[in-house]
Amino acid sequence: MTNQTDSILFLILALLFALIGSFFFTPVRENFLSHLLEPGAFPESVTKPLLQGDYPLQKAGAGLSDLDSRSMSAFYPVFPNSYLQRTNNVRYWATPNNGTCSPANMCGTLYEDKKINVPEFPPIIPFSSKDTRVNVYAYDADAPSDIYGNNC
Repeated sequence: MTNQTDSILFLILALLFALIGSFFFTPVRENFLSHLLEPGAFPESVTKPLLQGDYPLQKAGAGLSDLDSRSMSAFYPVFPNSYLQRTNNVRYWATPNNGTCSPANMCGTLYEDKKINVPEFPPIIPFSSKDTRVNVYAYDADAPSDIYGNNC
């Protein structure tokens, strides 16, 4: 009889520990009140387009575009395999249209194409150079911290 009582007591204690432990080890669930998300300024974020500062806006009254599904495929980046190490990742976009807009006539209605200024990489110095090297480039104390002019 004591063996059966011990197993029932062990079962009750195990269930009790599992129930109490579930309150302490619940997974963290994120809600909509996150401290990491910054809301926009009220009138501008409602009345102006999302990418207003990054892409120039079209003139008012442009309406729907003449794009269809066939012409949208030209915007989707697909490059053939080669030894040039090119990928389908596009770093600088002239337009926010990446070929996946649906419906197609809504693309190209808000923003004009912008001029892309791709920065020049510094020249690679030879291994026999006396300059201070950082990887394959010469170190220049007066140069910006990266090639895009951003401070790290």
